[in-house]
Amino acid sequence: MENEICTISIGNGWLDDDYTFYEDGKIKRFYDKNSFSYNITDWITPNEISDNKKLKIIENCPSDKKQIIKEKLNS
Repeated sequence: MENEICTISIGNGWLDDDYTFYEDGKIKRFYDKNSFSYNITDWITPNEISDNKKLKIIENCPSDKKQIIKEKLNS
């Protein structure tokens, strides 16, 4: 596996919704579906992320990683 770029959390406080981006273009999502179904990990593609979530990811992205994450989300 390639090196990790960063992990960005867009959860709402009660439920996790974290995205880890890797240099090779892979994205790992760690999330809680609801309070009874939690700690789910999936490998996803940018096409599987809604536009609304992409905006939240970019908003919560560290400023020094923002450009590379934008590129990964648009690939």
